[in-house]
Amino acid sequence: MGTQHYGRNSRLKLAQPIAFLVTSALLCSLAACACAAASVIVDVPGQSVKCDDDKLETRYMKPKGEQIGAFIQNTTLEPRELVAKVTGLKDQKYDVYINTEYLGARNAQELESGLQLTASGSVADPDMMLCLNTVQPMIDSEYLRLRLIRDPEPARVCATLQQAIDWVRSAIKTEKFHRSVAIVITPEGRMLEKAPTPTRLEALETAAAVTRACWLLQHARATMASVIIDPDLRDSAVLAMTPVDLTTSFVVKNGKPHVDAVVTNCCNLPITGKITAAIPKGWKWNAKNTTFADLKSGKAFKLSFDLSRKTPGAAVPNGVRMAATIKLVQDPFEAQYRIRTIARTPTPESAVMPKPTAKPPSVAPPPDIVKPPEIKP
Repeated sequence: MGTQHYGRNSRLKLAQPIAFLVTSALLCSLAACACAAASVIVDVPGQSVKCDDDKLETRYMKPKGEQIGAFIQNTTLEPRELVAKVTGLKDQKYDVYINTEYLGARNAQELESGLQLTASGSVADPDMMLCLNTVQPMIDSEYLRLRLIRDPEPARVCATLQQAIDWVRSAIKTEKFHRSVAIVITPEGRMLEKAPTPTRLEALETAAAVTRACWLLQHARATMASVIIDPDLRDSAVLAMTPVDLTTSFVVKNGKPHVDAVVTNCCNLPITGKITAAIPKGWKWNAKNTTFADLKSGKAFKLSFDLSRKTPGAAVPNGVRMAATIKLVQDPFEAQYRIRTIARTPTPESAVMPKPTAKPPSVAPPPDIVKPPEIKP
């Protein structure tokens, strides 16, 4: 299960949604930013970068030889216009590179006047980015839980989770880096040394990388759902790679227990499912609509119910066992699993999302892991 195999038909199926998603994303990214251009000051003597727009993160890039530069990260999903002014340069001409592309030669006065630039907005499907950003800590947490277990099945799941960590991190990093601007200047005619930042992919490649990561996650979910024998391990493994949350709360008002349960879908795929409850002995519930279908990304299904005594004198419970059965399909892959929890707190409590204090896993993969071949759309 550590190695994934894909055929020509799978690649064709992957290419179709990529083409649609990229077209939509590119149309969105062409919209000009309505706000005034941000001002970015690159202070060469002081080796610092300042910006008047808090939506742009900046840093001065450590000089490599005679080349210097600045890195500007757009933290929003929309394009942002900016004017980058490079101050404190010697009075001579400089070759200017924007995201490793040669812009031309400029003298010190022109660079101090400013370069008109645009930090790109997101070109990836927003549902897919929601999925990747939400699932990342879930995969990390489950990997940490299983990585020291030597039994065969947990070890195989852990190997797949390590792959998933790579898929998700790589896609998030690729998309984020596309929304950035790297400015590098060097004295005219000097050879440009190794770029101080990672390679920034074009819009089509960036959107394809995000699509590929989500597709690989669904393939892995379907594989684990069908091959893992232990039902508890199967559910926890698929759950860790599927950003669907179940939150519950439990209160007693006037001797009557009340439960709220919410299923929130942050996966890029629509889900179908049902919420069930283990009603305590001597009680009954009044829930009616417990099923949901085609729950889209970013949407939530809410269920509220009261318990009433079926047996006089039945003790008031201090909680209710809850479960949500989740099914998601992406032809030809299908996965189904259960989320289990106990509604026992008066405030909503997540059954899935890890605590914010969870430590990230080691980035070093076990020696027996083979990364899947790259899928080209």
